[in-house]
Amino acid sequence: HKNIQYTHMITLDTCEPQPILDLFTYDEKYEEHEEQYNVIRAMFFRKSSDDEDKSNFSISNDKGDGNKDNVDDEKSKSN
Repeated sequence: HKNIQYTHMITLDTCEPQPILDLFTYDEKYEEHEEQYNVIRAMFFRKSSDDEDKSNFSISNDKGDGNKDNVDDEKSKSN
């Protein structure tokens, strides 16, 4: 299955514009909303990085334990 190639057709045809999506509304409370966004974003990334640290710790412990088991298996095979 390593040699399977997927091809994508890209055409240069004109597309139909969707002007309803080109909508901009002025936000009277932009600065307030931007501050709220920054607080939420900071909480999200802080939590995300903490989770990564925990998962990296558990992965590194799993790798260490796995290597120890392999060494023990090799010792028992040689005896």
